[in-house]
Amino acid sequence: MRQFVATLSVTFCAIAIGASAVLAAAQQAAPAANTSIEGSWSGKITSESGTMEVTVVIKMEQGKAVGKITTPHGDWPITGGSLKDGIWTLPFSVGGAADRWMKGKVDGDLFSGEWNNAPMAVGTFELTRGK
Repeated sequence: MRQFVATLSVTFCAIAIGASAVLAAAQQAAPAANTSIEGSWSGKITSESGTMEVTVVIKMEQGKAVGKITTPHGDWPITGGSLKDGIWTLPFSVGGAADRWMKGKVDGDLFSGEWNNAPMAVGTFELTRGK
């Protein structure tokens, strides 16, 4: 009986070690979510004024996100965007007026967060990465 219990204990330990190794290998093999901001995005901005369809094109230059937001009201330049604690902050200007920004997270092919074009519109945005 003692030998049976010892054999059983060794078997359970071997199974536990093997399962741990398989789980660790699976976690290492899982690809990380894409958090890159670069690319072409399209979607909508929702505010107290309603919704507005936009296209946003972003690239990285010297460690900063730059690009433009294309709206029905014209193109608005993005300058000096940065990433901190997983949140992208993209400042933009409208007709030369600064202090506007969009701030949010990239999760794979979704970029969403807060929109501040005060005093015109404050709200949220949800954009999908172009393929």
